[in-house]
Amino acid sequence: MKKRILIVTLVLAMLFSFACANQTPAATEETAATTEATEAPVAEATEAPMEEEAPAEEPFKVALLLPGLISDAGWNASGYYGSIYLNENVENCQADYIENVNTTNCEATIRDYCERGYDMIVGLSFDQGDYILKVAPDYPEIAFVWSSGYMTADNVCTLNPPYQESAYLCGMIAAKMTETDTIGFISAQDNMSMISALEGYKEGARSVNPDINVIYAWTGSWSDVELGMQTALAQFEQGVDVMMGRGDGLALGCFQACIDKGVYCFGDVSDQNSIAPDLILTSTIINIGVYIENIINDVKAGEFVGKAYSLGMPAGVCDIADFHDLVPADIAAEVMAVRDQIISGQLVIEPKTEITD
Repeated sequence: MKKRILIVTLVLAMLFSFACANQTPAATEETAATTEATEAPVAEATEAPMEEEAPAEEPFKVALLLPGLISDAGWNASGYYGSIYLNENVENCQADYIENVNTTNCEATIRDYCERGYDMIVGLSFDQGDYILKVAPDYPEIAFVWSSGYMTADNVCTLNPPYQESAYLCGMIAAKMTETDTIGFISAQDNMSMISALEGYKEGARSVNPDINVIYAWTGSWSDVELGMQTALAQFEQGVDVMMGRGDGLALGCFQACIDKGVYCFGDVSDQNSIAPDLILTSTIINIGVYIENIINDVKAGEFVGKAYSLGMPAGVCDIADFHDLVPADIAAEVMAVRDQIISGQLVIEPKTEITD
């Protein structure tokens, strides 16, 4: 029961953190003719025809398909906040979201939004890809976005943040702060995005400690809190004393394990420090709203094509969060110097598609 209460407390804490010519008639004068006894006729005043107001432009309508619930304090919450960003920052944009779009209802959901006149459909799950690729040819005028996808089409692009950039910086911090030279990484699936994150984490850690030991695991579930917790605890028994957990409920389970054992960790997708203020050193950041805004701009400019969008730190889409005074000043300065190099393009962290030793 205490574990369940703590899980609810974690989610509530995250959600708490994550919260203006005038037309005046022309003057007329009556003038009498002075050369004749008759009065010249006075022209009747006429009003200029009113210009018809142009009809209001239809909003650019975006539908975000979330695979889970926005209460996860992770990926789905970031999609929700992305919709808020689009509504508040993109001119004449209407962004809506729907939760729990999975393999049983995905195709019907996509077709429903297409028939309702949406201009862009954003699938925020790898598992939605097959359905996007199936429906897209039937609606060539609509732009489709597949998160973490690996295939494109004429009107289908992929959204693949360079997870390796922010993970690299977290790896540096982990390698500097571990006392056991053993750090951990847990995620649900070994897809391209998470392999890239893992390899970036390892590369960053090894840039400051070539002999660092990186233990990683794939749980098979993004949402299983208990499984995330148990997987983290198993890694702690192998010496892990700094942890990166990536994925919705999975990450919440990792946080709970870190709280129980006093282990440093990293937040995922947004600044999650409020969940464990003394332990979450920093968080990886992905601004889904800014990401989609870039794609919308291409659509409006007539430049949208089916391609891979990989917008990262140089584009202001990805970053790391504040250190909340948990990272020593010398380590923070070193990490921020590398961050500046990534943003400027001086340092490029290449994505990896295969797991290395």
